[in-house]
Amino acid sequence: MSGLFGTITLIFLSIGCAQGVFFGIQLLATRSNPSKNRFLACLLLLFSYRLFNQILLFFGIGKYDWWYHSTLELSWSYGALIFLYVKASAKTSYTFSQSDRLLFIPVVLQIILSIFVRSQNFFWDGTRESLSWLGYWGYVLWMNYSTVPFIASLLILYYLKQAQDCLVSIDPNERNPKPYQFTKKLLTNTRRFYIIVVAIYLLDFLLIRLVNQEAYYYFNRFYYNPFLISISILTYVLSFEGYKQRKISLINPKPQLKQKDRKVLEEIAKKLDQLMSTQQPFKNPNLSLDELAKMLGTKPYLLSQTLKFIHNTSFYPYITQFRIEAFKALLLDPKHTQFSLLGLAYSAGFNSKSSFNRAIKKHYQVTPSEFRRRLLKEMGQ
Repeated sequence: MSGLFGTITLIFLSIGCAQGVFFGIQLLATRSNPSKNRFLACLLLLFSYRLFNQILLFFGIGKYDWWYHSTLELSWSYGALIFLYVKASAKTSYTFSQSDRLLFIPVVLQIILSIFVRSQNFFWDGTRESLSWLGYWGYVLWMNYSTVPFIASLLILYYLKQAQDCLVSIDPNERNPKPYQFTKKLLTNTRRFYIIVVAIYLLDFLLIRLVNQEAYYYFNRFYYNPFLISISILTYVLSFEGYKQRKISLINPKPQLKQKDRKVLEEIAKKLDQLMSTQQPFKNPNLSLDELAKMLGTKPYLLSQTLKFIHNTSFYPYITQFRIEAFKALLLDPKHTQFSLLGLAYSAGFNSKSSFNRAIKKHYQVTPSEFRRRLLKEMGQ
């Protein structure tokens, strides 16, 4: 490609390539969180390798040689590396396991298939009969269509979904807000990008190959360089943010309690459970942490620690759960059929319509009216 756009593209790819190599080496040398940094470093170096190949092609070097074709095989590892980067970031201690090794089976299969398909050139004499059925169709599907990058993109989407599931599984109380939100946004945007890539490949095949019977797919003609520019941009973002967060984990591990301190909190927890059961202080709409601590004869900070370390929650979510259970009990009691939902909510301790609606929506993902309908249906009422 020549002209201004070609020059701009070359600059973009060159910067991305250089940056990926520089930060990839820096991450490999980082001693903190070695596993996650190595996975990210490998991904950055592979991206740089891909970009470098394209830079060579701008100068007419490396067209269809082993250096060029190996990028297609290695692209099948991108998704696995992204998933392992997130997985290693989401653990305080991570060990590369046997199941993790299985993530790279598609790469091995692609290399085997690629060797088989390209070996057909040794038997080709210009006629279809010179190749076996498998050899002929393998060559057609693997070399004349966008099958390889299409499957590679689907694999990346699959592993991105696995990475998102891994991210969501982190305990909300342990999430490190800034790196967590960045990783979530990165996975979401990368997934959207590859959905577009897959859609273009499908349209390319259906509209160009089947309808117009074109010899070469459109992706190479119009979308290939924008695609590589996007890879370059992804390399920029991953390099800077990955390096900034090289010593940071996605989780903030809960501090460990000393045994004697835990015993103190467990005693407070027993008193708290008994108090909530017998006196039901949660029905007081103005109940506060200080007031509840006073009822228990303890200090507010000890009660706060009890909720955090023993019940794995905090004051308002803890009280809200009791109010929801009280609301459910009132709702199922035939004596209260004449009361409105809001009236029952006030009786359970909620102090406003908005806080009640918010609590039901958060816990059950439905409106209070829908919640009542479902609950009564389940109870056969």
